[in-house]
Amino acid sequence: MKVPFQGPLTMILSVLSSPALVSGLMVVRAKNPVHSVLFPIPVFRNISGLLLLLGLDFFAMIFPVVYIGAIAVSFLFVVMMFHIQIAEIHEEVLRYLPVSGIIGLIFLTSCESSSYRSRIPVITSLSAPRSSARNVRVS
Repeated sequence: MKVPFQGPLTMILSVLSSPALVSGLMVVRAKNPVHSVLFPIPVFRNISGLLLLLGLDFFAMIFPVVYIGAIAVSFLFVVMMFHIQIAEIHEEVLRYLPVSGIIGLIFLTSCESSSYRSRIPVITSLSAPRSSARNVRVS
């Protein structure tokens, strides 16, 4: 099935959201802690563009000021002050890899089993039945 082109807003949405997703993944995947702190900056920039598309101008202007100007810079300062050795981080990650793999497998199994059987009852209506509401007359 062919999806019709929705207009320029759809293209702008994909241009802003794709780099935000890639940068968000690179926050986790970056081996250097300084790079891991710098990758949220494009995420915040692209999210503020998406907020502009939604018409939230105030939040779109405040978002980069607060997050890029304050939080990202303070994270970068803290990471540079600690002077983390990258080789030590890799040794610790390899040491805890089996435990994290088991925890991840348990998490994925629980997510998969909960998606197959949903036991949450759906409440259709808490109000009076419609038939009795129709019979009420206002005089």
